[in-house]
Amino acid sequence: MTSRSQFAENDLGSLVVRVKGVDLFSGVDGQKLEQQLATLATIIVPVSGSGELTSDTGTYSLRQDHLHICPPGGTFGIQTEQGSELSVYIASFKLLELQEDEHGDYATANMEQPASLFVRKGDIHVQPAGRAAALCREMARQLGSSDELERLRAQLQGAELVYMLLSTEREGTDAETADALQLSKAYIDKHYYEEITIERLATIAGLSSKYFVDLFKKTFGVSAFDYLTQVRMKQAKQLMLRNELKLRDIAFQVGYHDEFYFSRKFKKEFGMPPSAYIKKRSLKIAAYGSSALTGYLLPLGIVPYAAPLHPKWTSYYCEHHGVDIAVHLDAYRHNLHKQANLDKLAGASPDLIISNPELEPWEKEKLKVIAPTFELPDDCLGWRDKLLELAGRLEQREAAELWLASFDHKARKTRNQLRQFGKRRVLVLKLLKDQLYAHNYYSFNSLLYEELELLRAYPREEGCYNVPLGLEELDRIEADCVLLLICKETETLEHWKRLQQSVPWMSLRIIRENRLRLVPSEPWREYSPIALERMLDEAAGLFSGYRP
Repeated sequence: MTSRSQFAENDLGSLVVRVKGVDLFSGVDGQKLEQQLATLATIIVPVSGSGELTSDTGTYSLRQDHLHICPPGGTFGIQTEQGSELSVYIASFKLLELQEDEHGDYATANMEQPASLFVRKGDIHVQPAGRAAALCREMARQLGSSDELERLRAQLQGAELVYMLLSTEREGTDAETADALQLSKAYIDKHYYEEITIERLATIAGLSSKYFVDLFKKTFGVSAFDYLTQVRMKQAKQLMLRNELKLRDIAFQVGYHDEFYFSRKFKKEFGMPPSAYIKKRSLKIAAYGSSALTGYLLPLGIVPYAAPLHPKWTSYYCEHHGVDIAVHLDAYRHNLHKQANLDKLAGASPDLIISNPELEPWEKEKLKVIAPTFELPDDCLGWRDKLLELAGRLEQREAAELWLASFDHKARKTRNQLRQFGKRRVLVLKLLKDQLYAHNYYSFNSLLYEELELLRAYPREEGCYNVPLGLEELDRIEADCVLLLICKETETLEHWKRLQQSVPWMSLRIIRENRLRLVPSEPWREYSPIALERMLDEAAGLFSGYRP
């Protein structure tokens, strides 16, 4: 139980809560809210359905009446469970501290550490049931009201929501169990090579063995033993990539004393025996420069030995292939740390480097010293021709043609789905800082107008462009669907919060008629075969009206 002394550093009587926005995310069948930055204190309130939250502190199941806190500067993303629907309120707050000066006058100032109000991480179970969701529903309605008393009511209800969290923090309840489960999960992460029993894990969590087994799977979506296997196999892959170890040594280092049992587990997990995996990775191909290069190698059945990765900017490649990529180059802000990446690449001793043409001359010279280099043509060539050129260099032409045939089949199927809605005129917008732009980039152009044969609502026919648009001009454009890309930097996100609440924005036809769809930078700003395939998977939902 959380003691009162843990709150002593904060004078809660001086706390001022200001609600800045309440958004509703609704998704079906695996749809995502991509990982994004929280510029304000953010409370995530599940309403219905099931899904998963990924934050800086871990991954959590979303359940009704179990709230999650994301502090300013943290990141969070949401994914709907396959075959299910999910609705979640995302409420952002500014937490202020009321201060009295020497004259007895009061003023407010930003709290220096608003996250310190909340002791626990993960989910916080609040009571009474349904109250938090009801508060968010009312706040969302009242914030957009023209009645100032209604807007005042929204602020009072926001304070009530924060009160519910803080009072639950003091009382402890089920959130302490969630913390205990995190401890047992962390124990597996650290001691995976040891003999681990359910009884040991249950003791760490302070639960009975039977209750621990049920609650672990309910909380994390996988049994404790299956999670242990996943951790061990990921570690085994790392050892196979980095060391010249015998299979029995790798098995022993990840917790298996029988190398044949280890081989069976590995094949069951990844669909191939360890020997085949090691042979497949024997040619070390590195990707240097754009993270999109990985999206050209994967269709050829090649996972790069080294590649640019970042948990936020390349989350898909991190999640699905991070464990298979032995050397993680820094992908922050388009290869900002170039010299460090070159040094790391030199230490990896790759057999071949795939790069993009936008590199500086000095980088290209250094790459040639490290290993033979193949420069992928620039985007003007088109993604199909680029893929085939790379396939020719790597002697994987057949793999490329098979992948393209599969992609074309999927594109035809999606086109047929969309035709039942008639020809759709599409407008792509980008919000950067406080300016909206009519936007076109190679990825949008290829998918929307070439593969899906949709119509352009904006008169410019081709090329990459960013043309400033005012709200009045935007309202005159005839578009059946508008895709909005919001740049992930602080000034833009803050302006977006204000814009959504403004009367001119809410008066736009595209807003009143629910024709606006938000699209994330990843994959929509990446021009590669894998990114286009992912965009294609999302297209039917975007244009058929499933998304809010």
